[in-house]
Amino acid sequence: MHNNAEKIRNLSVDSVPGFGLANLDKIIDLYGYEKINEAGKFVATIDPKEARIEWRLLKLATRLNYNDKENDEYWPIMYEKHLEKYPNMLKLYLLAFCIPLTTVVCERGFSKLKLIKSPLRHLLV
Repeated sequence: MHNNAEKIRNLSVDSVPGFGLANLDKIIDLYGYEKINEAGKFVATIDPKEARIEWRLLKLATRLNYNDKENDEYWPIMYEKHLEKYPNMLKLYLLAFCIPLTTVVCERGFSKLKLIKSPLRHLLV
């Protein structure tokens, strides 16, 4: 399965501008606007207007300058060298990598809890 950086590297230069805009709009809806819910106020994480501009520039920079980089090399380079140029995109990158891909660790914890809090627990005297 390819991720966005790999997909961008394989695009023709003409098709780069439209790539990912629908997905970016969904992400901006989640992280680009202040929201108030029952838990309190959620402050916007990114600037929607700047994020759209950065996405266009980042796609072209990726296609033209980092075509030979693998993803494990690409994102650290972008973070180290281009944090000021793409702050919103790099915030989204960090958000994406802090979300767990599975619930295995959590499920494992519940399994251990089930072993401890069982009818056998009452027999421990």
